[in-house]
Amino acid sequence: FRNLEDLLPFESLIELKVCRTRCGVMDSDKAPEVGFTNDKAGDNPLYAKVDVVEVKALSSGGLDSGGDDRNVIQGPSTNSLAELLPALTGESEKAAGLIVADIVVSQKEDYEASKFSLFQACALNTMNMFGTGPFITLPFLISATSPPGPHALIGYSLAALFCLCDSLVWGELGSLMPVSGGSYVYLREAFGRETWGQLMSFLFLWQFLISAPLEIASGFVAMSQYLGYITGVATVWQHSLIGSAFCAFSVLFLHGDISVVSKYTVALWTVTILAILFTLVSGLSHFQPENLKLPSDAFDNPGAFIISLGLAARIGIYDFTGYYDVCHIGSEVKNPRRTIPVSCVVTCWIVCIVYFMVYMAVMGYLPWFGPDGYVELTNNSEGANYIMSIYAERMIGESFAQFFTLVVVVTIFGSCFSLVLGYAMIPYSAAKDGYFFKIFAHEHPTKKGLADYSLLILGVISAICCFIDLEDLINMMLIPRLFLQYVAQAVGLMLLRKEGKTFNEAEIFRVPLYPIPVIISIVGFSYCFITSDNWIVSGDKPMVEGSILYSLVGVGAYMMWAKKQQRWPYQAK
Repeated sequence: FRNLEDLLPFESLIELKVCRTRCGVMDSDKAPEVGFTNDKAGDNPLYAKVDVVEVKALSSGGLDSGGDDRNVIQGPSTNSLAELLPALTGESEKAAGLIVADIVVSQKEDYEASKFSLFQACALNTMNMFGTGPFITLPFLISATSPPGPHALIGYSLAALFCLCDSLVWGELGSLMPVSGGSYVYLREAFGRETWGQLMSFLFLWQFLISAPLEIASGFVAMSQYLGYITGVATVWQHSLIGSAFCAFSVLFLHGDISVVSKYTVALWTVTILAILFTLVSGLSHFQPENLKLPSDAFDNPGAFIISLGLAARIGIYDFTGYYDVCHIGSEVKNPRRTIPVSCVVTCWIVCIVYFMVYMAVMGYLPWFGPDGYVELTNNSEGANYIMSIYAERMIGESFAQFFTLVVVVTIFGSCFSLVLGYAMIPYSAAKDGYFFKIFAHEHPTKKGLADYSLLILGVISAICCFIDLEDLINMMLIPRLFLQYVAQAVGLMLLRKEGKTFNEAEIFRVPLYPIPVIISIVGFSYCFITSDNWIVSGDKPMVEGSILYSLVGVGAYMMWAKKQQRWPYQAK
């Protein structure tokens, strides 16, 4: 902190030591090494001693330059920043020249204890994963392959493999750079902080401006579709309006009080766990193995099967998204070099197993074909909107199904609610660091820590995205991330490994069996990207072409921004 006033909101969490020199202007390339010692005569925490390495003498009244010069200033006997500020201001007015001030903040034990533990980090990751999972994507996975059948789980298993390998990549990057920011920090450092890294981090943030709202909107749309089981609302426009209304409510509510997230996270997480436990217990207790029998023509068309596996894998990746959320708050994690990689890997393993069991439980309860089968159910678009409600109705009854529908709605809302605030912090943090558009760095004037402009912009885009079909929302969200985040980070890790300069610390987590998991991650996510809907090859919706075009527009936007900010490649020589 270069401004004492910036510390006021954290006054209860820190101990402050202030050290000031009145010696003059220091050379920028010869920064002083500052050491702090306590006053032997007392316990005043505002007392510090400065060792100045080199000082330029002032023309009027300054000290002579020299490595042994020391200047000791003792502040008032107070721990209050509010009382300290005027005292320092008064002292600075008496100084003969420019005053250089350094502030050292030492965290108290209670602040360190408030950081995320390993269990809390895993809970944070699973909160978003459990909200946007099988309850939303079941009908899409059921109809992913041609012909439909349980062999769609092969693609889902591939997604689990890709994400498990990717969790190792996140683990090493998070252990190597245990700071808040996540992908934009990793890409910036891996590809060169002063060169290509600026472009890659910008492109990640650029795609995040659309992929994050698409992910948020997918949850709100799914939530409104489930409510249709109770309300009878069935049209697409009605679902979109309800979804956008929930989105607007979340933004307004968070704008009023961001502390509600921490207050209700545990409760929402508990509801989510109970919903999943009910599904597992009820489905596995009524499991019928013959319902998972493959159709006789499952592999008659190998080309179509390979393409459909890509769709099933993308659905799986959408379900698993979130195992790396703790990386975005690396600075707020206890023992981050260990906690971050363990939480990423453990969370991914647990959720992959749980989700696969959920699919097995649900798919093994009803037959695939026939009037009561899943194929007929998913062909009925209205029934596909709330497939878990129908599952609960046939399992127990309509009254319980309505109750379970509300449980599913709360589960999805809890995930989306936390996503809205958490995702708003990513462009906000990047803009504060000077690596993205300045407008996102705006902070609410009275509510400290509220990234109000970033929250509002993402909220508006999310509300607009609620008018897109749910399946298209999922695909449009994933396709740009596959290359500009997942593949790019894996490549970035290989670049960092090649340099080999920062891997001499024993506590840094390393990808086991390197480079095999990294290569699997790159090949797997590239396969999912290539098999996405495209117009040029398959004549489908131009998802791939749209993603490439949006990225190219992002490159142009970066060039204009970089030229204005005098960043690479326009910086002064």
